[in-house]
Amino acid sequence: MAVVGLTALATVGATVSVTAAAPAESDPPRVTVAMETAPAHPALATAKQAAAAPSWCRPGQNEYNRFQACTVSNGTFTVTHNRQVVGRLNFTVTQHIGLNAKSPKFTEQFSLKFTSGAGTVDGFATNLAASCGGSCKATSHVPHTPTRVGETINGTISYSDTTSTKNSTHTSYGLTFTRPGYLSTPAKWSSLTYRCDKGNKAGRTGNYGTGCVFTGYAPFETQQAALPGISKNIARIQKAGPHHYGAYGLHGSPLHRTADATVMKNNRRIACPDGRPRPTGKSCDEYPFASTQEGAANKKAKPGDWGWAWVPVGEQNKQRNILNDFYRHNRILNGDRFWVAVQ
Repeated sequence: MAVVGLTALATVGATVSVTAAAPAESDPPRVTVAMETAPAHPALATAKQAAAAPSWCRPGQNEYNRFQACTVSNGTFTVTHNRQVVGRLNFTVTQHIGLNAKSPKFTEQFSLKFTSGAGTVDGFATNLAASCGGSCKATSHVPHTPTRVGETINGTISYSDTTSTKNSTHTSYGLTFTRPGYLSTPAKWSSLTYRCDKGNKAGRTGNYGTGCVFTGYAPFETQQAALPGISKNIARIQKAGPHHYGAYGLHGSPLHRTADATVMKNNRRIACPDGRPRPTGKSCDEYPFASTQEGAANKKAKPGDWGWAWVPVGEQNKQRNILNDFYRHNRILNGDRFWVAVQ
C-alpha cells in the first residue's frame, strides 16, 4: 500500500497529518509530517490508473487482489523553528504486500523516495515502525537512512501469524523523521485488512492448511466458461434473476460460500430432487451452486434467482473439481464472497 498504499487503506482518500504540541514561549525546532492517501480498488474493477506503479508492485498502482496489494502515496515533511518554515521535503512511498496462500508468513516491500526539497531537510533519521493485531507479528527491516533529496530507501517488513483458527487484522504504520533537538511525531496510517487462517474442512475441499488473504477482494471463478452446457445454464440464470447472483458484469450480488452440510443438502433437494427422472448421460446442474448461501433454499431468492438444467455428466464432474479447486486456491471459507464469470 503506499503510504497511501497498503493502507488501501484504512484512511481512504484522507490526509494524514501530524503536528507536534503547541509551541512554548521559546519554540524548539520541530517536524510536521503530512501524507496524502488514496483508496485501493479491486484489481479487476478499476479504471486505468493515471500513473503506473513500479514493476515489482502488483497488481497495479492502488490496486489489490486476493493475495497482493500495491499502494503509492505522496508525503511532505516540514521543518519549522520559532514558527517559521525552515525546510520542506517531498517524498513518495510505495508499498507492496504479498500474502502467502500456503503459509502464515509473508513479506511487504517498502520504498521511500525523497523527490524534492529545500532548506533544512537533509540528515534526519528515517524510521518506519509497523505492527499488526491479534496473533500477527510484524517486524520492520527498513533501514534508518538519513534524509537527502534524491535518496531512495528500500526495505521490507516481515510478517508471521500463529493463529490456530483465523485472525483478521491490518498493519499500522508510523513514519518518523528525527534529529537531536527536534520535536517529531510519527505520521500514522493503516493497510487493508487481511486474514490468516488455519484452514477448514468442508466436504470434498478438504483442509486448506494455513495461509492468508485480503478478505475485501471477492475473487472471480472463470474456468466454468469452458463447459458449454453448464456455462449456458449459469449465464441464463444470472441474467434472469433480479439479484443476478454471482454476475459482476450485471451489477449483481456476489455469491457467498457455505460450508454448512444442511444448507447444501437443502439446496440440492429443492433444485435437483432425487425423484426427478434423469435422462441417460445427463446430470442436474443447479445455479447458484449448492455450496453457496444463495442456493435454491435461499429465503431471500426471488423468482428467476435460481434454476437448473440437464447437462452432460462429464461436464458436471469437471465442474465439481473446478469449483473445489477454486475454493481451495483462493481460500474461500464459509461466508466468503466470490463472483462467477462465464461470458
